[in-house]
This record gives sequence, structure tokens and C-alpha cells, in this order.
Amino acid sequence: MLSLSVRKSVHAAALTLLLPPLSACEKKTEKEDAPAEASPKRSALSPEELRSSFSKLKVETEKQTEAFGALRSRVSDFPPDLLGLSSFRESISRIESSFAALRGRVTWLEEELEPVLREKSDERLRSLEAQITSIASDLVHTGRTLQELEHELPHFDEAVARQTAWVYKLPGGYEVRAAPGGLERNLIEFVSDGTRSFEPHTWLRFDRLYFIDLKTDLVRPRSEPQLENVVAILKAYPKLKLELTAFDRDQQRREELRQLVTDRLEALKSELEQRGVAPGRLRILSHGPDCPPQAPERCPNSLAARPRTDAL
Repeated sequence: MLSLSVRKSVHAAALTLLLPPLSACEKKTEKEDAPAEASPKRSALSPEELRSSFSKLKVETEKQTEAFGALRSRVSDFPPDLLGLSSFRESISRIESSFAALRGRVTWLEEELEPVLREKSDERLRSLEAQITSIASDLVHTGRTLQELEHELPHFDEAVARQTAWVYKLPGGYEVRAAPGGLERNLIEFVSDGTRSFEPHTWLRFDRLYFIDLKTDLVRPRSEPQLENVVAILKAYPKLKLELTAFDRDQQRREELRQLVTDRLEALKSELEQRGVAPGRLRILSHGPDCPPQAPERCPNSLAARPRTDAL
């Protein structure tokens, strides 16, 4: 499969409304004042503030919709008899059911928003504000649960690798054990088949390379097997070179994550060089604008490689 992905968890941003809190002095004054006088009600958010809050709500809903789709797509690739997969799918179904209800509420709220804002009823504005706050809180919960589910994917990847490992002995005796459609097999077939070439937009995903969330540090020892295999392949085939790049499916967070992805590319290049790969055999290309067409649902903020045998 010529797709690419570094597992990255989906972080659901808390879409809380910025309600003006009382200062410490104000709270103290309240207590010292005559108890008979009730505190004035805080005014409802303005139409502009409510529109902005709902817009954030909708963006988060769309992000989680994409994330659930990507999770489902990943799970569909696993063998159905994989140990623990059935209960994992049930967990996904349960949270998806809750999320579907949230999406329904967001759709209903979108239809109600403008009529309520035009009516300018303070009571209805407060009700609208409460609905937005409630849905935002629930989205935080589904986002966290989704993140926990995504963290389970590497366990299934490793189980699949153990059950269906593709084995190949390199010149020199090193034995590569990798996923049947993984990066290593594609690299070796590219080198061993002199007629094989890759289209300009064809990239091979680092399918077993994992980073700590929002950091450039690799997760060890999970990333170790693929790192060792790639280094061994490059040493076994001196003419093989790699172009390294990254793609981003998340339009909303592209600029926010650009530097992180660039730093991860540098970290990967440095890691391979420290293991004995000559610097001239690796080149970092600019951050890709879009996912490659083979499997765009698989590559949020991903690292990828493209093999070359000519000069970089």
C-alpha cells in the first residue's frame, strides 16, 4: 500500500466560551455588600461572539468526523480474527454513536443560530449559549476517547506484523522482517527490480515509525525495527537514496503543525545518519501541500520516503 502515516493522535481542543469571570476584588466586595441586593445577571454573549463560538464548534466537529473515518479505515485493514479486535471495534462503535448524536445537535443548532440571533431575545440567546457550551464539553470528551483509541492502533500493527511478517534476506545476511505491504518491501523491490519506477507523486509511508505526541522524539522501542531495517537496506544497496517529505491532510492546522513536521523530518534524517547512513544519501523535501492520491485518509501530518538511484 503506497500510503503513508505517522500515527498521530487527534487532540480535541476545548471549545469553551470565554465568559468574563469576576475578579478577586469583585468577589470580596460582593460578600461585604448588603446581602439584600442580588448580584446583577451577566449579559448574554453578543451575536458576534456566539457566531464565533459556533464556528469553532463546527470546525472541531468536522475534524473529529475526519478522524473517525481515518480510524475506521485503519481498522478495516486488520485481519478480522485478530485478538482483541472485536472488542476494539465495539469501543469505536459506542463512541461513534455518541458522536453521531453530537453531530445531530450541531446540525440542529446551525439551523437555529441565525433566527435566534435575529430575534435578539435575551432568554433565547442564553439558551443558545448554553447549548454551544454543552456540545463543546461533550466534544472534548469524544476527542479524548478518540485519542485513547488511536493510541491502541500500534498494538494491533505489531500483532499483524508478528502474524503476517514478510521476510527477506539482504546481501550480507541481514534478515528483514516487515509488513507485507510496508516500506521495507517496497524499497527492496524498487532496488531489486531494475525496471520498476515510481510516479512523481508516489510515496512510501513509514508505517511503523512513531513519535511522541506533538514532539520530535521517536517512541522507542516501537520505532526500532523499522529504523534498523531501513538502515540495513541502505547499507546493502549503496546506490539507493531516499527523499524524505511530509504531507498534511488537516487544512485547519497546517500552519500550526508545519514546524513540528519539519523538525520531525530533521530528526529522522539525523537518526538515520547517526546509524551510519551517509548524509548525501538522504534529502529532505519541502513540506508537501497535500496527501498523495493513493490513500489520503491515511496521512495526517505524515512522514514519507521516495526511493531514488540517481543523484539527489
